[in-house]
Amino acid sequence: EQFLSFSETYISSPYVIFVREQDEPILDINGLAEKTVAVTRGVVLHDKLTKDYPGIRLALFDSHEKALQALAVGQVDAYIGNLIVASYIANRNGFSNLQVTGAIPFSEPIVCMANRKDWPELTSIINKVLAGISEEEKTTMWDTQEPNNICTTRLQICLAKYTDKFFLFIFLNKNHLTNIHRHNRYIVKMEHCQIQKLF
Repeated sequence: EQFLSFSETYISSPYVIFVREQDEPILDINGLAEKTVAVTRGVVLHDKLTKDYPGIRLALFDSHEKALQALAVGQVDAYIGNLIVASYIANRNGFSNLQVTGAIPFSEPIVCMANRKDWPELTSIINKVLAGISEEEKTTMWDTQEPNNICTTRLQICLAKYTDKFFLFIFLNKNHLTNIHRHNRYIVKMEHCQIQKLF
């Protein structure tokens, strides 16, 4: 945050519990006690579960895809992960026997866009574009694009309309600031000369 300016949140997605359709639903995190749960290795979720829920047996995998596959074939009792990411991976790989049965009481991961802190105008433009994307459009994007690409196509199109104006503003603003600095240096120099004349 010292160097970057962040946009408003454009994606938030809860952590949820996935189980196989033929298994008993697990409605909350308490139902995972003594169960073997697939989790992606090294993510924040892994650390938090290890620290706060030692009664859950964690089966660690190197990717979300491998963790969900383990659940689909019955190697584990459940999977915990991000709803949007996991749903996309399950659909892409044909893991049709999985269902969401409960949510996890952890803070939802959010996604924002970041740019240089000295370009607040760009952050404002991004926020306006994001505000113009309807919930229906977001849903369509979630269903048809990879999670990392959600909203980017629409955003790129909209930002293209503002790019020339934005960089013209930056250019003019930079020139304006340069002139101010020159003027200030001139004033300081003149004051210095006047002081020398006095002595």
